[in-house]
Amino acid sequence: WGVFARKTIPKRTQFGPIKGVLLKDSCSAVSSEEVGSQQVRLLVESDAGEIHSLDVFDENLSNWMRFVRGAETLKEQNMILNQRGSSLYFTTTRVIHPRDELRVWYSSSYASKRGLALLDNRKK
Repeated sequence: WGVFARKTIPKRTQFGPIKGVLLKDSCSAVSSEEVGSQQVRLLVESDAGEIHSLDVFDENLSNWMRFVRGAETLKEQNMILNQRGSSLYFTTTRVIHPRDELRVWYSSSYASKRGLALLDNRKK
């Protein structure tokens, strides 16, 4: 599974929002896609500052973005996950060429607010 570019995608292109079911408890149910070895947690911060999970397990209640795999290294990461308003978006960090796989990981601000790890340069 994965999502591959069919044409060139410019840097700073935004995709989204990710569709899914917002869960009140951020620890319950399936809140992320685990296709490869890297798991992307989809966490939405409410206006009140509470963190909730976005469940994308059901294909009928989510969109194509559920199939974008998490990056395993900084080198393969070409999109960042960010929250704008009450929705989550992916934004490209460089030009993505045809047949390249879209691979996402957290932006530094998204990760630090939620206590999530960023990718490390040393990972191979």
